[in-house]
Amino acid sequence: MALLVKVVLLVAVPGFHADVQTIPYPPLLEKLYKSFGKSDASNRIGESIGCYSISTFAFKNNQVINPYVPPDAAREYVQRVSQNPAKRRQKRGTFLPPGQYRLRKEYRMMSTTERNVFQTCLQELKERYIGDMSIYDTIAAIHKEDIDVHNGVNFLPWHRVYLWTLENALRDLGGNCSQVTLPYWDCTAEYYANTLVPNSAAQSIIFSERFAGLGNGAVTDGPFRNWNLSRQVSESWELFGRDTIEWLKTIGTNDLITSPGTYYSIEFYHNMIHRFVGGYLSSITNAPRDPLFFMLHCFVDAIWEEIRQAMILRGLDPTVYPNVTNEGHKGPQPMDVFTGWTNEEGFSNLWYERHVRYQPSFSCRPEGGDTCKNTEGVECIWNEYSMQQECTAFRESATESSEPQTVTTTPHPPTTTLPWWFWFWKKRKRRAATSHNINDYGSSHTTIAEKDKVHVCDSHTCPSAPTSMQNTYTINGVTDSALWVYLPVKVIFIRPPGLKFHTFPCYSDGKVAAFNFTQDIFDPAFNVDLKRHLHTGKGRPYDYCRINDAGSAKIYIRSDGINYDGNSMEYASLDERYPISSQKAFIAIKDPTFNVTEVCLMAYDSCGRLCLPTCRRKGSAVYQPCTGCIRVNNKHPKMYGRTVADIVADQWTFNSIDDYEFLDPTESAENIYLKFVCDASSKFPWQRQKPGVY
Repeated sequence: MALLVKVVLLVAVPGFHADVQTIPYPPLLEKLYKSFGKSDASNRIGESIGCYSISTFAFKNNQVINPYVPPDAAREYVQRVSQNPAKRRQKRGTFLPPGQYRLRKEYRMMSTTERNVFQTCLQELKERYIGDMSIYDTIAAIHKEDIDVHNGVNFLPWHRVYLWTLENALRDLGGNCSQVTLPYWDCTAEYYANTLVPNSAAQSIIFSERFAGLGNGAVTDGPFRNWNLSRQVSESWELFGRDTIEWLKTIGTNDLITSPGTYYSIEFYHNMIHRFVGGYLSSITNAPRDPLFFMLHCFVDAIWEEIRQAMILRGLDPTVYPNVTNEGHKGPQPMDVFTGWTNEEGFSNLWYERHVRYQPSFSCRPEGGDTCKNTEGVECIWNEYSMQQECTAFRESATESSEPQTVTTTPHPPTTTLPWWFWFWKKRKRRAATSHNINDYGSSHTTIAEKDKVHVCDSHTCPSAPTSMQNTYTINGVTDSALWVYLPVKVIFIRPPGLKFHTFPCYSDGKVAAFNFTQDIFDPAFNVDLKRHLHTGKGRPYDYCRINDAGSAKIYIRSDGINYDGNSMEYASLDERYPISSQKAFIAIKDPTFNVTEVCLMAYDSCGRLCLPTCRRKGSAVYQPCTGCIRVNNKHPKMYGRTVADIVADQWTFNSIDDYEFLDPTESAENIYLKFVCDASSKFPWQRQKPGVY
């Protein structure tokens, strides 16, 4: 089975090459890493800890290096549409009378009319301007102001008012928009889809043309196709299911669910959804550019309200504000940006009594009323992990097609072991094969126009197949790939213990061949010396990690700027069947031509285990553990290229061989400073470094 290894790089390279040098962790990032105390990779998932820490650092750091101050007109508008109804009378229709409330629904449970109105109103908000910025972008930009609303108690109440603000702005448009409500996206359906078939969540109806548009690559269809969005829905990254929500409802208190970085924290689980969608959602600063940000935060708010109501049933008071030391998070403190509200007012029961409620989501469970069967794009399917029927996402229904349907089929054939998306793909392929024009192959044509016989798959032609990485190429709020260059990085993958691929030795006893199923032919145990040198640990993987039996593995790499606001993702493809394998990847970083680039890189596998960054010693071919944070300048010899092709051309030579029509491609001596070693260690990378060595 294929192991997906993800690499996130925060890199500064030392003086071995003139243009790269290693640097220590930024102080805030180091503090975040060490805040997890004695926890290590044997009991905490490294990808969750690493990405949480670097995302939090990047958000705080951006407020210093690229501060955003909104124009007065934008600030005045936001104050008007966010105002507290308990303190000031608003436009009629914005707030409902006592005893009434707005009812938010799951995106798939809205009627077609409700969904179309919501999407049309969002587009109108995108096209109306305050000064030189659209109203939607004005509200999205709130998230990049100098705000202290993450990693603490006021995360939940502040984002509750943020949702309220966008919803009021939509209603402020009037007409059909005057009663619109934000939908929430219940991503537990995508979670259950991925537990059945890795990467199948990317084929959810959520990521179809009638809903939010494509989930992988540039969003070129759907209602937001002209918004210049991109997404990279994870193939296997961890989300969470209803069991987690029910568990939080049984043990949740205000202190527990607002404790950052713990498995009780709602913010911790919300981080998973951001990383799952990728694209702009992988950046805290830029996440609201994608409307899915507000839908996922509606779901977070719905979960919070479920827990609050459960607390009441357990005899607890959900309005009690936790004790905090951070001034910005204290209860009586006015909210950042939304100064008409205090942090503790976000905990008020008035939200449930008068402002907003959530229609229950789809469910297969008896206590949920089995509403799944009446919801488009989800279906009750037996889940081997939860050991019960779960409402599971699937690809858009066949009834969406404009072609006549002569046969009615169920999306999940009950007697097959093939993944459910296979049947949609097969139907699409059959239609394509019979859709040729009658004149294409007639006797009147002496030639047939040649077409490419090899095609690169996309999410339409190869449903559920993995896709390449599409980055946003956004630096300090400006989207332009010319502002980026590519840094080569080497990745080493050491096969973890306990794997067995279905390729076995066989022998004959003279009569019939027999297989030895004890070990596959790639097992390092066949060589004692090799096995002795392959040090691997017991890093904790995702709870439902799937490894591909074909052996195709991905190591994911992420870069986050230190002296610029921007990140990127890439992966290296390896064969994890082998005892040890290596590959290169080319990760995008800021162009250092006019100013040095300081950046951190991180890497992790598809099971969420972090890889160890190592840097090349000065004057040596040996690598040693380092922070993965580097400083890059534009002096020679350059360690980067403006394009991937530039780097490849520099590292390869093509030698002519006598009179053969053949050029022998030869890779030159490696000129790579940073190498990631993925060995499933039981320790986090920052726990494996010597003091004072970076």
